[in-house]
Amino acid sequence: MITTTEPTTKTKSGPLAEETSEAREAVAETGRKAKTEANEVFAKLRQGARHQADTCVDATAGKIRNLEQAATTAADEMTGEQPDFLVAGMNLAAERIASVADYFERHDSGAIAEDVADQVRKRPGTTLGALALIGFCAGRFVKAGHPEKPEGES
Repeated sequence: MITTTEPTTKTKSGPLAEETSEAREAVAETGRKAKTEANEVFAKLRQGARHQADTCVDATAGKIRNLEQAATTAADEMTGEQPDFLVAGMNLAAERIASVADYFERHDSGAIAEDVADQVRKRPGTTLGALALIGFCAGRFVKAGHPEKPEGES
C-alpha cells in the first residue's frame, strides 16, 4: 500500500509573524521614501544645472553681441580707407555674427544641446573636422599667449 502525504504548509502566526510583517512594511515604506527623496534631489540638481547652463548661454550671447559690434565698428572705420570688398566682407562677417547672437538669445541650453546633437548625427565627419579645427585654433591661441623662453631660463 502506497500512502501519499500532502505537503504541510506552516503558516506563521502570533507576535513574531506580526513583527516580521511590520518590519517588511517599514522597510518597504523606507524604500519608497528614499526613492521619492532621491527623485526630488535629482530634479533640483537638474533644474540647477539647467539654470546654470542658461546663464552661460545668456553670457555667451552677450559676448557674441560685443563681437558683432566690434566688427560693425571696424567696417565703419574701414569705409573709405580700405578697398570696398574688404569693407563688404567685414559687414558680412558682422551680419553673420549677429545671426549667431540672435540664435543664442532665442534658444535655451536644452534647445541648443538638441540642435548640436542633431547636427552631430546628421554630419559626423563635418563635426569631427570642425572640432579638430577648433582644437587646433585653441592650441595656437594658448601657445600665442605664452611666449617661449630662451633655453637656460626657468
